[in-house]
Amino acid sequence: MQPSTSFIPARRPGLTFHVITLGILGGLGAYGLWQTSRAEVGPGVLLALVPTLIALGIFPWLSYSLYALRYATYTLERDGMRLHWGLRREDIPIDQILWVRPASEFGATLPLPVLRLPGAVLGERTLPDQRKIEYLADRSRDLILVATRQRIFALSPSQPAEFLRSYARFAELGSISPL
Repeated sequence: MQPSTSFIPARRPGLTFHVITLGILGGLGAYGLWQTSRAEVGPGVLLALVPTLIALGIFPWLSYSLYALRYATYTLERDGMRLHWGLRREDIPIDQILWVRPASEFGATLPLPVLRLPGAVLGERTLPDQRKIEYLADRSRDLILVATRQRIFALSPSQPAEFLRSYARFAELGSISPL
């Protein structure tokens, strides 16, 4: 048996969306700078800078979101689960995992993050019973939920059935030394 198994989210739709959106924002920012260079001194300069300022406000967040999706992995090991999404890393020892199941079997509707983009369903919400659910996913459907005592993680591996089978195999083996 392999010492670990890694799963990735479905990247293609999210990467496509992010690259196209970043290209549009780059064009919008360049157009704003061009308009600013042509504007006469006065309030017209500020109006011409508006597209550039909008692009500058969104560009870093979208770039990070692209980076996070590109390098996202969910790794299952005998000793636990390692979640990596951008700069966010979470190591969960196997004995701290209460259950792993599809979101369709959760029994209640999940509150989704406010800002959801293709390839970036990120954020934290509170369930009615005051537990926290943290999303590290590329989509808001076909999620896998991983529950610990502190919180529930919502993941989106591209092969959810294989993820569940691998978790079951590693959980049956038990931990040799916790993460």
